[in-house]
Amino acid sequence: MAGTDPSALPADAPSQVPQPTEAPADQGQTSTSEQVITPFTVAGGVDESGNVVAIDYQKLTRDFGATPLTKELIDRFEKVTGKRAHRFMRRGIVISHREFSAILDAYEKGDPFYLYTGRGPSSDSMHVGHATPFEFTRYLQEVFDCPLVIQLTDDEKFLHSDKITLEAVEKYARENAKDIIALGFDPKKTFIFVNSDYISSSKPFYSNVLLMEKRTTINQIKGTFGFNDSNNIGEFAFAAKQSAPAFATSFPHIFGPDPVKTRKIPCLIPCAIDQDPYFRQCRDNAPKLKYKKPAIIHSIFLPALQGPGSKMSASVDTSAIFLSDKPNQIKNKINKYAFSGGQDTQEKHRELGGRTAKDVPFQYLSFFLEDDDELQRLHDGYEKGQILTGEMKKRCIEVLQEYVGAFQERRAKVTDQTVKEFTSTSRKLEYGLNPNPVKADQAKAAAKPDEAQKGELPLAMSAVYSFLIATVAILGLVAAPADATRLFERRSDLDAPPVSASGWSVPLLGSETCQSAGECTDSLTSPASNTTLQALAIGKGLLNFSCDGQEPGTAPTLVDQFTELFNAAAMIPSLPNEDAFHSLVPLVLAYNYERMDNGTLECMGSIGTLEDTAVITLYDIDTFEVNVAEQVLAPDDADKNALWSRSCSADGTWEVYQVETSGGRPPASCQGQPAVFEIEYASEYWFYGQSV
Repeated sequence: MAGTDPSALPADAPSQVPQPTEAPADQGQTSTSEQVITPFTVAGGVDESGNVVAIDYQKLTRDFGATPLTKELIDRFEKVTGKRAHRFMRRGIVISHREFSAILDAYEKGDPFYLYTGRGPSSDSMHVGHATPFEFTRYLQEVFDCPLVIQLTDDEKFLHSDKITLEAVEKYARENAKDIIALGFDPKKTFIFVNSDYISSSKPFYSNVLLMEKRTTINQIKGTFGFNDSNNIGEFAFAAKQSAPAFATSFPHIFGPDPVKTRKIPCLIPCAIDQDPYFRQCRDNAPKLKYKKPAIIHSIFLPALQGPGSKMSASVDTSAIFLSDKPNQIKNKINKYAFSGGQDTQEKHRELGGRTAKDVPFQYLSFFLEDDDELQRLHDGYEKGQILTGEMKKRCIEVLQEYVGAFQERRAKVTDQTVKEFTSTSRKLEYGLNPNPVKADQAKAAAKPDEAQKGELPLAMSAVYSFLIATVAILGLVAAPADATRLFERRSDLDAPPVSASGWSVPLLGSETCQSAGECTDSLTSPASNTTLQALAIGKGLLNFSCDGQEPGTAPTLVDQFTELFNAAAMIPSLPNEDAFHSLVPLVLAYNYERMDNGTLECMGSIGTLEDTAVITLYDIDTFEVNVAEQVLAPDDADKNALWSRSCSADGTWEVYQVETSGGRPPASCQGQPAVFEIEYASEYWFYGQSV
C-alpha cells in the first residue's frame, strides 16, 4: 500500500508483517514535482516520466515535525494495555504520533482521558477509506475503555465546496452518522455531534471556539493551510471549530461542569495525517488557554483504485469502494479500475514477479485482511511471480465483499432513534479506563528511556573543549542504536526557562559584502533600542534550491526552506561562555538529523516560506512573517556557510538575526547542478521583539 513501501517508512517501523517491496530504481521513482498533502488536497509527486509516485510518508512525517511510531512504543502499548496491537499498528498503517506516550502514561496511572475524531460529510455514503480511521478509533476505545466524541463537520464541507447546499450537507451528516454507528461503536461510551447543531446549543463549546478564534491570526491560517484572499471568511475561522472538541471543557455533560478539573483532561486524536495541520494549530494555542495539548496518532491513506499517489474520493465513484456498494460493484471496480503491480504479460510476471508497492489489491488486503500469515504468503507469492494479478484481485474482492457485507447488515439495523441515542446530551457516558492503574513512580520507571527521566546538562569548567564533548553526548549527538531512530517533536514536558543571556550579544560582524548599489559593509545593524531578546534558538533544516529552466551561469534560486528551532534557554545556565554556545552549531550540522535524540533539546518552533517571506512560528509566543532587511557574508568559509542576515516583520515588532551559520551556501551558478536540490544547514537564531 502507499506508505507501507519500505522507503516511505521510518527505519524502525514494525516489521512483523510483510511490507510491499519497492519497485526498482528504473521504474521512474524520482520525484520531479513535489507531493501536496493538505486537509483539502492529497496528491503524490510526479516522476520524470510524468507518472504519479507513491506518497512519501517518511518525508511527510518529517515535514510535519511528527514522531514515527516505533516498535518500542508499540511494545509499550501492548505491555500497558495487555492487548495485541491493531493490525494497522503492526503494518505501518498507523505511522506517526504526537505525544502518544503521554496517553499511555495517563492510562497506566488510571488518569482520565478521551478520544476525539471526526468526519466531514460530503456524500450519502462513506467509502472504505473513511472507515479505516474509525475502525482504529473503535479499537482504541475498546482497549482503553474510555469516552469518545465524534465531530461531524457539516459546516466545513458547506464552506469549502461551491457545489454543496446546506440541505444536502445536513442530509449527508445524518446518513454518515448512521454509517459511523454501524462500524460498531459503543453507545454507552460514544457521543456524536453535528457542528451546526451542537454549536448553537452548547455555550461551553462555543466559548472554546471563540477563545481559539481570538488566538489565531489570519497569517497563521494562511501559512498553515495555504489560504489566500479568495478563500471565504468561514474557511479561515473553521480551524477553531475543529480545535474546540480537543478540550474536555467543551463537553460538560460528559466530564462535569467544573472547568478547573476538566481542563486538565487530555485527549487522543486518531486521524489521517492530512488533518495534522488543524491540530498543530490547536496544540500551539492550548497552553495559552491553560488546557492540555491533545495527543495525536496518524494513519496513512487508503489509496484510490487508480494507485498509491492519491486517496479515495467521495466525489469520484470510480476512485473508491463505497460502504453502500453491492458485491458486483465491488468486483467490477477491482477488476476494472484497481491499479496492478503485475507485469505486462503472464510470462514476464512469472519471471520477474509483481510489485506489491504498486499493487492496489495487495494494499487493500494490507488494510482489511486480518491474517498476518496469509498476507505474508500473498506478498511473497506475488513478488516471486507465483501468484498472478487475477488471483490477487480475486482475494481482494472476497475480503472487501465480506467487510462491506457485514457492515451493511449492521447499517440496516441503525434507525433514527439509534442516532438520537448517540447524539443525546442528557445521558451520562459509562466507561472504566484502566482497571489496574499503577502508582506514578512505577509508571515513570516503566517508561522507555526517551520518555522517562532526562539527564541535566553537565558542567565541565576545565576547558571549553571538554564541555563541548560532554554537551554533545548529552544532547544526543552521539551514535544511537539502529532501533532508536526518531525525529524531533515538540516537547512540552521540559518546562524550559525563558531565555536569559545576560552579558551575551548577538554576533553582527561578518565578512565585507558589497551590494549591487556599490555600498559595502561587514556588519549587520544592531537590534532596535526598543526591543529585547525574546528567544534564542539553534535552527537546523533544509534549503531547497532550483535551477530548473535557468541558464547555466545564473545563480540557483531559493525555492523554500523548512527549519526546526531548538530552544537554547535550557542550555545557557550550563554554558561556560558565549563562545561555547557558538561552537555547538557546526556540531549540530555534522550529526545525522534523523538520529538526533530529543532528550534535552526542546523543539520550540519552525521556519517555513511563503513566496519570498519567511513564516516563523515560536510555540507559545507568536507566529509572524519577516523579510530580509540586510545580509553579510559569513566571516568564515563564506563559500560554504550561508549568509548572515537581519530580517524584520512589516510592523516592526520583530527583528530576527540568523548568524553563526554552518552550511547552507549554494553553488555560485547552476552549471552542472540538477534541476532541484537541497542543502542542509544549521545556524543560531536570535529573536528580538517589542513585546510578547
